[in-house]
Amino acid sequence: MKLGKKKIFSLLCVLGLISLFSVQAFADSVPVVDISDDDSYALEKKKTAKPVIGTVQVKPIGPGPRLLRGARGGPTYYSQKDPQWSGAVFGGYTFGGTGCVPTSIAMVMGGTPLEWGQDLYDAHFYDGGAGGNAIIYAGKKVHRTIKPIYSYSKLRELLESGWAVIALCNPPISPAGFTHAVVTYGLHGDMTNVLDPLANRVSGDHLVQEIWDARSLDPANLGDEDTSLYGVSGSFSDEGTLPVFRLFNPIGDRHLLTTNSNERDDLVSRGWRDETVAFQVLTEGVPIYRVYDRNSGEHLYTANSNERDFLVTKGWDDEGVAFYVLGLGFAEGEGIPVYRMRNPRNGEHLYTTNFNEVLKATAEYGWEDEGIAWYN
Repeated sequence: MKLGKKKIFSLLCVLGLISLFSVQAFADSVPVVDISDDDSYALEKKKTAKPVIGTVQVKPIGPGPRLLRGARGGPTYYSQKDPQWSGAVFGGYTFGGTGCVPTSIAMVMGGTPLEWGQDLYDAHFYDGGAGGNAIIYAGKKVHRTIKPIYSYSKLRELLESGWAVIALCNPPISPAGFTHAVVTYGLHGDMTNVLDPLANRVSGDHLVQEIWDARSLDPANLGDEDTSLYGVSGSFSDEGTLPVFRLFNPIGDRHLLTTNSNERDDLVSRGWRDETVAFQVLTEGVPIYRVYDRNSGEHLYTANSNERDFLVTKGWDDEGVAFYVLGLGFAEGEGIPVYRMRNPRNGEHLYTTNFNEVLKATAEYGWEDEGIAWYN
């Protein structure tokens, strides 16, 4: 069949448009990496990502894969791809693509991935990715001891001692072409347990040697300590950790702590304000008792059974064990301190791991600092 020049030109135009649309569709389907950015964490460039709106209701996925024998429990698993925060944008990049470091920090130091993402971004440690300096900063903020790891033997020693390790790794632990942070903990023979914040991609048992061999040597990841492996102090329960929700009742000016999301949701429906997650606690350990004063509406939390019993004799209701914590007294770096304050105007007590909140409440609102109540 012989085609005229006009028909050939029209056919070429149609084929060109089809090709153009096909290329565009393919381009839209893959993550965009800004090649001018030296940060190898840049897995996704902002395109149509929607920032997280409103209060994040934290729903940890659980303690992760099977716990290895010899591990002292396991961190609570979070995924950077969780829709609760994956669409949040920091420095032009989505959290779902770049949030492996803040997510790993949340697993072993408490808090939520989004909270750490915002904190690290505000402190200029997270912008399209993060490295060793972010881990050091986070440890100082929550009073955890951070030990840079420079040898395979030290890596094994810390894992065997119950420390968690945040490891900035290359393939095969990371996706091809990128550096990626994972959490590893526990030691059984030559094996350790890995939690991968990138949607559990490589979570499970791995050789310690594999973690060591995959460690990043990229100066952008190493930080001031010149290593990509960081041990984090602290113990974990066998079932991981639980978030403690903090709520506020504007009628009566009262706070409440609970690990029960159903209780939280019921109170929110009654007009209480959800102040999201106050801190993370254990599922076994030192019990924290909850007592309730029907007259004032106050809930008090204490590890002191004598204080609980005394208040019960005064008419308070014993509501049992609220949750469990690591302990009552530790040296610097061993656990996260929870501070207790008292409002002299109504006698209410407030609990927080944020010492800046203590300083603000005492200096500006007249609360009394009652010191450290316990350690998480």
